Amino acid sequence: DLDRVILEDRVSTLPAAGGPRARIAFLQCIGSRDREAGRDFCSQVCCKTSLRLAARLLHERPEWEITIFYIDLQVFGKGFRQFYRALEQRIRLVQGVPSEVLPAEGNKVSLVFEEPGRGELKTEAFDLVVLAVGMLPPQDAAEISRLLGVPLERRGFLLAAVGARGSRLYTVGACRAPTDIPGARRQALEAVGHYLAKAGG
Repeated sequence: DLDRVILEDRVSTLPAAGGPRARIAFLQCIGSRDREAGRDFCSQVCCKTSLRLAARLLHERPEWEITIFYIDLQVFGKGFRQFYRALEQRIRLVQGVPSEVLPAEGNKVSLVFEEPGRGELKTEAFDLVVLAVGMLPPQDAAEISRLLGVPLERRGFLLAAVGARGSRLYTVGACRAPTDIPGARRQALEAVGHYLAKAGG
């Protein structure tokens, strides 16, 4: 949603845009990294997406204060670590997920979290809270599995293997596991290479 707001040049319509020094919080791993919910996996894309959106917000509003609450930052990928190093001086990174989200005065939101390194609970108010929601298997994964003869793996994604119709059916991208666009592209190239190798043999 925030990505669309930025693309459509509507940053000035955000609730945070009313004040000169707005405070924005990003909460990572919403609905994922949760073993009890059966979602004990990383979505691969959330950290990079949040950091990219934070950079774009700071480009529009360099005076805003941005905090990212995370479990562990996934900053791998070509050139992305350098991007992260340049950005980390301009944002606050807090390791840990807030334990409570509460309404606050002036249409703000208060987050209760543990102060890193001190073990003390702290409450801070933010003008806008952005949720980085983890990837889930497609809602119709079971039906696709049945129609194509591709079994599901334990998390509910399609298995990363050739399906029942032989070498002409491959799973690629987020239908088989959480992945980003470069990862999906890499999988697609591997599938094409495998198919061509078999066809040529």
